[in-house]
Amino acid sequence: MTAAHSIDRTLAKARRLADHGDYLAAHEIYGEVLARYPTNARARDGLTALTRPAPLGPGDKPVARTLAEIRQHLAAGDPAAALRLAEPLARRHPGLVRTQYALGCVHLARGDAAAALGPLTAAVKTQPTCTAAVANLGTALAQLGHRGEAIACLTRVTALEPCSPQAHTRLGIALAEALRLDEAHAALDAALALDPYDAAALAARARVRTRLGLYSAAVADHEAVVAADPIAARPLIDLGNTLREARRYDAAVAAYEGAVALDPRAEVAFNNMGISLGDLGRTEEAEAAFRTAIALAPRYTEAHANLATWTRYREGHPHVAEMEALLAAETDAACRMQLGFALGKAYDDIGDVDRAFAHLAAANAARRTAVAYDEGLVARRFAALRAPFEAGPLPAYVGPTDDGPVPIFVIGLPRSGSSLTEQILSAHSRVDGAGETNAFDRAVRPLLAALQAGRPVTQDILADVRGRYRALVAELPVSAPVVVDKHLANQRWAGFIAAAFPDAKIVAMARDPVATCWSIFKLYFAVEGNDYGYDLAELGRYHRLATSLQAFWDGLMPGRILTLDYETLTLQPEATTRALLAHCGLAFEPACLDFHTSGRAVATASAGQVRRSIYTGSSEAWRRYEAHLGPLIAALAAKD
Repeated sequence: MTAAHSIDRTLAKARRLADHGDYLAAHEIYGEVLARYPTNARARDGLTALTRPAPLGPGDKPVARTLAEIRQHLAAGDPAAALRLAEPLARRHPGLVRTQYALGCVHLARGDAAAALGPLTAAVKTQPTCTAAVANLGTALAQLGHRGEAIACLTRVTALEPCSPQAHTRLGIALAEALRLDEAHAALDAALALDPYDAAALAARARVRTRLGLYSAAVADHEAVVAADPIAARPLIDLGNTLREARRYDAAVAAYEGAVALDPRAEVAFNNMGISLGDLGRTEEAEAAFRTAIALAPRYTEAHANLATWTRYREGHPHVAEMEALLAAETDAACRMQLGFALGKAYDDIGDVDRAFAHLAAANAARRTAVAYDEGLVARRFAALRAPFEAGPLPAYVGPTDDGPVPIFVIGLPRSGSSLTEQILSAHSRVDGAGETNAFDRAVRPLLAALQAGRPVTQDILADVRGRYRALVAELPVSAPVVVDKHLANQRWAGFIAAAFPDAKIVAMARDPVATCWSIFKLYFAVEGNDYGYDLAELGRYHRLATSLQAFWDGLMPGRILTLDYETLTLQPEATTRALLAHCGLAFEPACLDFHTSGRAVATASAGQVRRSIYTGSSEAWRRYEAHLGPLIAALAAKD
């Protein structure tokens, strides 16, 4: 028997299996043939046919006509009319992939993912190689919050259509939404290996790279999208967002300006431009940008909230009434939450304590409902952080330390004075501020993997952690011999930082507990990671956990960490600043007391405050709200 005859028989077997509904077996045979003979057109066509809905039979012409009508209604934007045809059709022909698939698509078009689940599952069960049905089932699962099952569906699509860049792109986007960023990056790399000019894959990979801190590569991806569509505003907005993350604020503003030049009605561009202008200290321009965004989209609650950040309210301020009217008409929970935080800030400025607290309490309650915060899980994670140190500190890195700038890690809780401390340090001639980079979060992974596997912490692992951290910090505009990293959650890693960076300095912020927690509760955090902050009792208990962990690090490494008290800093700025600089190995410079005149960009909720000289009294502001803070005060006072 010749090789050609053998292949003919094999392909004929695959066709028979497909005709009898054994699609997976047919798919496997076609794949085996293509693995041996990649140019075999019949095998390739056979695989392609398997990924499409099975064709209708000669007697199904009425079904075909009805399906065509359903598609016409969907194309015309009338899913209700499509549903009136699709439901009875699917009931009459439950075993046809096309009828079940059509009904599922109609439900998705109606925004009813739950209703789509049944028919799409039936379609996939009948023909598991139909990639459109599998992909839409993944869409329905994702909309219902079943991310793991959705990713499994989209992974199956890439196995069925390994040469489809769109399949890999869909998978990459789903993985990114599930915060599986390294896997998302790999999937998007696969998509772009198949089609290097796929704008959707480039934009998605740029967003993933931004989250991974790979800013230079992310900017390159965004610029490729901009070059491919130079008259569209959205790619420039996305570029500006990454440039802001990379702390290249002037370049971010330029990107947003380019976007509004192309689309003068791009309210998102004006809003994001306002954020970057605020980072740069160009307050009046920031306010004007937010007002323009609001003028273009009066119900744009994020722009209202951003404007509130930079506005000092007095009784009768028209923006307060405007936000109250918006809140009364708004039904979207996220928008109501943003307005609630903004109105809480406004009434706090005015001095109307009860109204301020009512808005803040409602906004926090809404945010708490939207996040999945597990106190028990957090407590277990804190305990797990201590476990590797039961026998004492980890072995320390002993290699060369001239591999980059000396890091100063500022750790603690938000709203404890960390931005002020960074500004003081960054005013020094030998220091740059890296802001709130989570570089160590990503860099520490090899060390954690070794500990979890029971392997010893070797010098190679510690050198790897240092190298990863250095590479990520190098993505930021820092060039001085000392760099401040004020990602406060690095408190979790203090023992690990000490092992990988024995040359680093660590400063732990301390502030009155009630003042710290109340300041957190008042603030809308746009970023993730502060899920503990939206319930007063949970917030107090988290503060106790964090304080206990800090005490553990202090006991493990006596003298290694400087505790910097915010109240002392505000009352005795020069003496405290001198002690801070001495701990960091820096000579005193008068500029560190005049930090507010430096003009340095600041991306923090405290940006407005740290542009003023040091002032006292902020830690007593909570006392006006003492009558409302019973759950917080009780939680802070409880004994473990």
